[in-house]
Formats: sequence, C-alpha cells, structure tokens
Amino acid sequence: MTMPTLSEPTVGVLVQVAADERTYDQLVTILLRADLTAERYGYGGDNEHNLVRNRLLRARSLALQGDREAHHSLLIFVRTLVQQAVPDPYHPPRWFAELCESLLADGYQLTWENWSEFDSLLSDSSNYPIYRIMPTDSGPVPLAGEISALERDLDLRGCGATPSRSSPTAKPSSTSVSINTRSRTWR
Repeated sequence: MTMPTLSEPTVGVLVQVAADERTYDQLVTILLRADLTAERYGYGGDNEHNLVRNRLLRARSLALQGDREAHHSLLIFVRTLVQQAVPDPYHPPRWFAELCESLLADGYQLTWENWSEFDSLLSDSSNYPIYRIMPTDSGPVPLAGEISALERDLDLRGCGATPSRSSPTAKPSSTSVSINTRSRTWR
C-alpha cells in the first residue's frame, strides 16, 4: 500500500538547500534530529549532496511503501531545516517560496507562529518563529453514527426520512423528508 509523501521535486529542493548551505557535520546533526539515521537509511555518501539525497530518497521510498515513521522523519527534516535556515519568514531566503510551493503541491502547508505568542515566560525576548507542516486535506470523517442519529431524530419527530423498519418494502409517506447525501468539494 502506498501512502502519499514528499515528491521527488520537493526532495530535490531540500537536497539543494541543505547541502549548499551546511557543512557535512551540520547535515549529520539535522538528519539525526529527524531520526534519519545511517543504520536505517544508509550512510549516504562522501559529500553533502550525496549524504542528504541518499537518506531522503531512502526515507521517501519507505514512506511510499507505507512506513509512517519514514514519512514522519521526512517532515521533521523539513521543519528542522527551515527552523534553522529561516529565522524570519517575512524576509526569507530566495528558495523559501519554492519549498513552500513544492510542499503545497505535495499536500502540505508550511505555517509559522511567533514563539512569544506561546510562552511569555521566556527570559530571552527574541521573537523567533515556530514552524509547522500541516496537511492541506482533511482525513476521512466517519459519518455513519451521525447519520444514524439524524435518522433516529427525524423518525422521533415524525418526519421519517427512512422507510419503516417493520416493512422492508414500505415506501416513505408523502410527508417524509428526502435527505440528499451527496456532497460537493469546491477547490
């Protein structure tokens, strides 16, 4: 079973941004923080680009096979990289818009809020952002219970939206209410 995860174009942006602006040791630290360990995802390579590319592509491959841990590690890598590289999202580096667009195409939105909005007890008066990666689509919503409750409520009020349970062939009366269960999604 495949699960949606970061696309190859997004991984490409991440590789370029991470490897172009960080040392090998800094990248190893970011990969460790994201739990993209060498033992699980391979050692990567002898230079910055190979290190990041190989680990991210291996994690992406596992995520596509349904590995939620690998997918989560990819998202943590993005957040950690952005947290370190973009101290001010209102004056971001040139690559920031491309990454945001690429994430959006993958079904994720990069959002941020100022830390001071969460913790007024900071001794440091800095106002740095906290980044979050949010899915743009909502997950499936189980409606069976709500629809059953609505049907019961309508039956109790005498607006029988469903045929009588006592007769499988009974037709709704002329006073029954028709419920349209089709929904539309506007984009």
